[in-house]
Amino acid sequence: MAKDFLESNPLALRARITRNSETALHIVARARHTRFVEKLVNLMKPEDLALQNKVGNTALCFAAASGIRQIAEVMVNKCKTLPSIRGSKRALPLYMAALLGHKDMVLYLYSVTEEEIINEEDRIGLLIATITANLFGQ
Repeated sequence: MAKDFLESNPLALRARITRNSETALHIVARARHTRFVEKLVNLMKPEDLALQNKVGNTALCFAAASGIRQIAEVMVNKCKTLPSIRGSKRALPLYMAALLGHKDMVLYLYSVTEEEIINEEDRIGLLIATITANLFGQ
């Protein structure tokens, strides 16, 4: 039903539908609905994935917080610049994943985040977050 609606109303993919200016993609990423994310992303343009909510978070920020790597991969495959878009408090999605202890997500996002985007302050924050979350390398 959602697919039919979105195909006949493509502007709805970009519509901000919550008080925090979140799109449907933000909501399904936070809810950890992998298949629904895949279907939405297939209908979207790359720039649609970069939409930010009221505090600056993209749907990838929500995916990073969820820890579901597959959701992040689907988004990044569609929009390669997504990992470099800072969210709330200028935090990278990579930092959000580290803060919440999602090791697999951290490894993935680190591999797809442009090196030059990660500044010294980010590196210190990542070090502290990974130590605090007990994410020690292997």
